[in-house]
Amino acid sequence: VEGSLSNENLKEFESEIEKLLNDRRHIIIDFSRLSFILSSGLSAIVANHVAAKEANIHFIICGLTGELSKIFYITDLNKHLTIRDTLDDALKLLNTPV
Repeated sequence: VEGSLSNENLKEFESEIEKLLNDRRHIIIDFSRLSFILSSGLSAIVANHVAAKEANIHFIICGLTGELSKIFYITDLNKHLTIRDTLDDALKLLNTPV
């Protein structure tokens, strides 16, 4: 994801995640290039994380920096989502059971 996750691109984001879930593919979302996220984006992440968990599919967030990292920690999403610092760390996690 690059730039922002807002109302302008939320449907496209959700559509891509839905395709991956339907294909039963593990999901890693790299936010290292994301600069802004609306609450609707956070809601979409949580909903898709739940769907992935129910389907035994990895759903991993990585690359959170600065203000975005603070948002995930202030909202306690870090306690409910699988978050790794780097893409490499996220890829290593794929070798473990869901």
